Amino acid sequence: MRPAGQICRFLGLLLIAATLVIWASLGASTGWTKTYVEVEKVDPVTEISYPERVDKFVPGVDFLGCGLISGAVLTLISIPLLKSKKHIS
Repeated sequence: MRPAGQICRFLGLLLIAATLVIWASLGASTGWTKTYVEVEKVDPVTEISYPERVDKFVPGVDFLGCGLISGAVLTLISIPLLKSKKHIS
């Protein structure tokens, strides 16, 4: 095997694994990526609930798709790099 192919395949698989772990650990939203979430708060005086925006990064399917496709492309690029040259005897 050639080192360039091994490195490329390793980086591709690492990117796929890292994308899945980050997506799952930060919320695994099945919608688009969000930079804030709405939290219901209650006014202490009137006791009326109201939504409040809180800054929070929640990766969505666009983040997941981009990471998985990029990792797959890196892994597929490594296939021709891993093939050894045939020696003619």
